[in-house]
Amino acid sequence: VTVTGGVSTTDGSSWDNAYTGLAGILKTAGDYPGCITEIWVAEGTYYPEYKIADLDRNGNETSDRDKSFVLVPNVKVYGGFASGLTGTEGDIDQRDWKTNASILSGDLGVAEDPSDNAYHVVVASGDLGTAVLDGFTITEGNADKESSVGGFYALQGGGITFDKVAAPVLSNLIITKNNALLGGGIGFFLQEGDETDDFINGGNYGSPIVIRNVEISENTSLYLGAGMFNMGRTFDIYNFDIRDNELDPGEGDTGGGILSVGTLNLTNGKITGNKAPRGGGFTFVQDVIPDAGFTMTNVTISGNETFGSELGGGILLIGTGNGQNQTINNSIIWGNTADGQISNVVNMDGSDINIVFSYSIIQESGGSSNWDDYFGVDGGNNLDADPMFTATGDYTLQTGSPAVDSGNNSLYSDAGGSLASDKDIAGNPRVAGGTIDRGAYESLSNVLTLGIRLFLQGPTKSDGKGGAVMNNYIQTGGYAFTGTPKLPVQNPYGIKNSSSEVVEYADINNVSGAAGTVVDWVRVEIWQLNTELTKKTLLETKALLLKPDGSVVDLDGSIPSFTPQAAGVNVNVVVKHRNHLAIIGNQIPFVSGSMGYDFSTSLSQAFNKDGRTNQMILKNTVWCLRAGDLTMDNIVDSADRNKFNPPFNLTTKGQYIPADLNMDGIVDSADRNLFNPAFNGTYYSTIIFY
Repeated sequence: VTVTGGVSTTDGSSWDNAYTGLAGILKTAGDYPGCITEIWVAEGTYYPEYKIADLDRNGNETSDRDKSFVLVPNVKVYGGFASGLTGTEGDIDQRDWKTNASILSGDLGVAEDPSDNAYHVVVASGDLGTAVLDGFTITEGNADKESSVGGFYALQGGGITFDKVAAPVLSNLIITKNNALLGGGIGFFLQEGDETDDFINGGNYGSPIVIRNVEISENTSLYLGAGMFNMGRTFDIYNFDIRDNELDPGEGDTGGGILSVGTLNLTNGKITGNKAPRGGGFTFVQDVIPDAGFTMTNVTISGNETFGSELGGGILLIGTGNGQNQTINNSIIWGNTADGQISNVVNMDGSDINIVFSYSIIQESGGSSNWDDYFGVDGGNNLDADPMFTATGDYTLQTGSPAVDSGNNSLYSDAGGSLASDKDIAGNPRVAGGTIDRGAYESLSNVLTLGIRLFLQGPTKSDGKGGAVMNNYIQTGGYAFTGTPKLPVQNPYGIKNSSSEVVEYADINNVSGAAGTVVDWVRVEIWQLNTELTKKTLLETKALLLKPDGSVVDLDGSIPSFTPQAAGVNVNVVVKHRNHLAIIGNQIPFVSGSMGYDFSTSLSQAFNKDGRTNQMILKNTVWCLRAGDLTMDNIVDSADRNKFNPPFNLTTKGQYIPADLNMDGIVDSADRNLFNPAFNGTYYSTIIFY
């Protein structure tokens, strides 16, 4: 789908034949279930064209303001594709959805006049099955009418609104500059016909609504929940930025960032800079739904404020909350104000606060060593110390912050997070120093991002352009693998993560996975040698992925990062492979920042202890690690020959085994021609001395 349609036909079969506008194709998908399962949307601004219903609850004809993008059951809608694509070009995982903004706008009438804007930009209603909305900016909705159309009150959710059943998967969204009476950005309120008593006695309707990677910013509301208003659904929100939302200072009540009656699980994000008469950041109304509650894990709540009230600049609780689950872990609550005074956690009714805090920083709480029971329950390891934010409005952490490396990894995992692959809200690894930081950001003040490049002799070949590239036959099932990929999901070196689990990459045989094309696993170690260069201290070990162009990447395709442990330390980078001689690089400073180390440019890039000239071999213009060390003992000898000969004699095919030195899926004469010179020369790596 594009704004103007294809250059040929407009049947939506390719970018050349792109459908014109999003509204029409969504309607077609709804009218003919199953005919369309996935919609790709190029950058541009799209407007809703179809009404939710033709008549309102009083039988009056509806207006253009009742137009919305209505999500369709089992239809996945992806935005953020660049304009100018041709044919079937493009890939969902390669979109830059923030740069190539696909905007869903409710600005239907006079530009920048909200009085004629759509009440809801996006509507989610009924059982939506596997429906997805991913990669969009949702803006300019204005739900300012106290009436109902199609069962939806036109006072909630200017950006997106839900009924009590719909649970689409929502990802990569910016919900900004919407308005409503309740929930400017996101709104769920009882629909017309819902019985209030049933709601109060049950609540938490439908399956949880899962939202990942969302910004909810600069939305406004007249009464409640400027950023988000939740009257009874369960929301699980990961990687979020809820900021700069504001309630009307005259008629507004509570919930600048969020007001919730239903269950909320918030992981890895921040609530900052929101404003309201009461409850500047987060308001939770207790006792209405008996089983409702909230959890926050690695959340930063700061810079929120109330005006004209002393009630809850950061968190405001309403009601007693007896028996309701309320936990805050690995979080920072600091620098929120109410009417100009520090106010981080308040219960409006004066009842006891039941929040259980663990591994968090809470201003004026006294920390676990001197806990003030007013704040709730001390779950242990809490601090009352300046988190040392970088600057006003910048909630990243300075060097020396007490939040750095002081959270609890298990609490993050228990909240559904992945220590191995998750990012913080700035896009950096969620765990940079072995232990997770507190709050929404992971400090990089003690992280070295190290770009490593190397080639393996076996799979290296000409790239046809005067350079070199390595084959990835094992991943793709090409050549003698006859269509069956063989790279192991678990790394073959037994390296474990911080949870003592063997590091694995489920998508390793999928070229469209996060890491893309992969040649094989490699083992990377960081060594510190003594002054005499005779002994090593192993500082860090990682299982990483080698790509055809020689780059070494982490499991998500990013440049790997390592953690310096002391100032002024020089280290050596060591790379090991399951059937090539390991290599050790020259000393480099182990300091925070970014740098690269390319083994392929010169033989001198290998640390040379005894004048060895055969640690690497020149092939197709690049220096490569030598093939032949099948036992990984740093020397090519009879032990390797004994491991090579049996599969060679059987001409073994289609297996992930060390004897396949050129990694093409068959152990044959090509592998023998690689092995014999290394064996006859008894080649070894400098690493053998350590």
